[in-house]
Amino acid sequence: MNLNQLGWRSEWGDPSTNPFALAGLIIGRVSISYGSLGTAWTADGPVDFSVAGRMRLDRGAQLAGLPVTGDWVAMRPSTSSHDRARIEAILPRHTAFLRKIAGNARKAQAVAANMDVIFIVSSMNREFNIRRLERYLALTRESGAAPVIVLTKSDIADDDEQHYLQQAHTLDPTLPVHCVSAPTGRNMDQLDQYLQPATTIALLGSSGVGKSTIINYMLGEERLRTAEVRNDDRGRHTTTNRELLMLPSGALVIDTPGMRERQ
Repeated sequence: MNLNQLGWRSEWGDPSTNPFALAGLIIGRVSISYGSLGTAWTADGPVDFSVAGRMRLDRGAQLAGLPVTGDWVAMRPSTSSHDRARIEAILPRHTAFLRKIAGNARKAQAVAANMDVIFIVSSMNREFNIRRLERYLALTRESGAAPVIVLTKSDIADDDEQHYLQQAHTLDPTLPVHCVSAPTGRNMDQLDQYLQPATTIALLGSSGVGKSTIINYMLGEERLRTAEVRNDDRGRHTTTNRELLMLPSGALVIDTPGMRERQ
């Protein structure tokens, strides 16, 4: 696997002549992060990492200094098979999901980075809320990524599908909106146009709307855990970490934990 397959952007230049690479650091992309520990994909395969102490101490910065899923990072190689590589820098992000730091209205931290397209996912049942959808759309536009609305559970929406479709289009009539059902495969081919090699897609939506089910369908296997929704159509959290996954098409996808509320 080369870095171009992982989404390296041409405007960043040749990764082999990047100043970090010339200084002996490894360029990689974070596939999963647990704060100061995690794993990054590199041209030579996955590398476990820790974060340099000076970066961990930078949490009070305007943008918190820890890497997140999707970040491009520069790592000092480990000196033994028992050590982790050490992240010494995060490369500039071209897009990012940001959230406010609790108790501080001016500071924000990233939760995922370098997405090209965001699938804003909502189910066509009692969970559907146009104001929540509007908030997710605003969050996506603030991130810099391109929004696509994906309405799920079309297999149970029946005659109401047009009603949900029309409501979604009230937010912006130019927005692409797709009504799909991952369990049955209905209209899932409509999403293929976004699954281009090296394109990074993130899914954003409340718990239980079917984000993990969509990703499992695109992967062609049941890799992510899913759960039935409750009787009131509200979801249960099944995704607990943001993880970057490679699809058979060559696209990359980030599954995000369900978010019940956004500031």
